[in-house]
This record gives sequence, structure tokens and C-alpha cells, in this order.
Amino acid sequence: MNLIKRGEVIFDTDFLSNWQPELVEMNRKKKGAKYRYPNSLIWLLLATVHVYLLPYRQLEGFLNVMSKHIPRLKEKVPDYTTMWWSCKNKGSVETRNKSKRKRRHTNNSS
Repeated sequence: MNLIKRGEVIFDTDFLSNWQPELVEMNRKKKGAKYRYPNSLIWLLLATVHVYLLPYRQLEGFLNVMSKHIPRLKEKVPDYTTMWWSCKNKGSVETRNKSKRKRRHTNNSS
């Protein structure tokens, strides 16, 4: 029994209840194609990729399995390419923002 419990993964699915309001807020002043997936899902994907070292194709399968157990996630699972682009862009945006803050701090201190 203990070996089985070691393989359990527990996720907080509260982000699903805020899915639609989060998308509305993200798309409020957006021009062009609207976001289909909220930032909270992208952050969950990024955490899963880095913690479990899953390739994105396996991550798609992981989400498909989750969607069988979480009815609200059904038909909302992004495909491999969407996940890859979303995670890549989210990570690069965060990296760029940190660099800008670091540069701004360095420039102000001189």
C-alpha cells in the first residue's frame, strides 16, 4: 500500500473555477487572437514539466488522463504545440521581465 501511495499526485483544481474570469481579464484589451488558456493552467504545465521532467508530448497525455478525472477540464486540454508555445513564451516573458528589473536597478544605483 505504501508503494502505491508514493506514486500518488495531488493537484489543487481550484484554478478551474476561475478559468473563465481569468480568460476574460487576460483578453480584455488584447488585440488579435484571444487567449484560450489561462495563465494558471500554463503555470501548472510549467511546474509539471520542471518537477517531473516530462517532455511536452507526455505532458499532453498527462493532461488527457487528468481530464478523465476532472470533468471541467474535458475538451479544454491544449495540444502539444499549444502547450510548448505557451510555456516557452511564458518562461521567456518572465526571464525578460527579470532582466529589465535587474538592468533598471543597476542603472538607478550608478
